[in-house]
Amino acid sequence: MPSPPRALRAYPVPEPGPPSVMPWYRLYCIVMALLYVAVAGCGFAVLSGLVRLSGLNDDPVSEDLGTIAGLCLAVGVPLAAAFVVAIFAPRRPWAWTFGAVLIGLGMTSACCLPACIPILVAWLKPDAKAWYGKDAAGSYGDLV
Repeated sequence: MPSPPRALRAYPVPEPGPPSVMPWYRLYCIVMALLYVAVAGCGFAVLSGLVRLSGLNDDPVSEDLGTIAGLCLAVGVPLAAAFVVAIFAPRRPWAWTFGAVLIGLGMTSACCLPACIPILVAWLKPDAKAWYGKDAAGSYGDLV
């Protein structure tokens, strides 16, 4: 049997490159991870300073500072880890959802809104969803 005409032969379709939002999303994750590392570092610095000063006086302010330092550590460490995971997350549908949650988390700060709103708008576009294997209808593609 003769081979099909050239126009009818199956050629591999080149995979599209990453969506245009990806460099901005990764930059956002890096900046937020560094911010939360700084928050955790400040909490650790205050806590270690309070331990050194604990024998000098029993001041209620030092008790409040200990609580604040503990909160900084309790918030800073997990969120820094979450943003680091997001930087290296694989192209899976759960990673797209995880990214959307982290972008939404950044929107709770008025300082981050100017960066988060355009990233979120681009993140919700079909090309970003398709890059992670999540189709526009919200169901999962072949990457599950």
